[in-house]
Amino acid sequence: MRTRRWLAALALPLVLVTGCGDDSPSSADDPDPTPTTSTSPSPSESETTSAPPDTSPQCSEIWVDGKKFPERYRGCFEGTEKIQAESVYCEFGTKLFFYANSFYAVPNGPVNETEGPLAKDDSFKTALNKCGG
Repeated sequence: MRTRRWLAALALPLVLVTGCGDDSPSSADDPDPTPTTSTSPSPSESETTSAPPDTSPQCSEIWVDGKKFPERYRGCFEGTEKIQAESVYCEFGTKLFFYANSFYAVPNGPVNETEGPLAKDDSFKTALNKCGG
C-alpha cells in the first residue's frame, strides 16, 4: 500500500510535465529536411573511456616476511594473473589476510611467513584465535 502511494507521488510530476506544452504542430510535419546527427560515441571513443587498468603490485613485493603490510589491500599479481585478497574478518574490526598458505598479516602490521602450511603453524593459529575465527 505504501509503495503504491510512493509510485503515485513520483508519477504525478511526470504526468503534469508531459501534459504541458503548446498546441503548435509537431516537428514531424516540419518541411525542413535537415538531417540530424547522432551524439552516441563511436566504438573507438567507448574503448578509450574504459576503466583504468588495475595497478595492484606484484605479490612478491607485498608478501615479504617482516615488511609492513599495506593499510588497504585488494590483492596482488603473480606475473599477469590477479590474485584476489583472502581474509577473515576479526571481531576487533580488522581483517587477517593470508596468502600462498604460508603468509599472513593484518593491515599496518608486519607480514609473517610460516615454515609450513598455515593450518599447522602455531603462530598463525594464535593470530586466528585472537581474531575470533
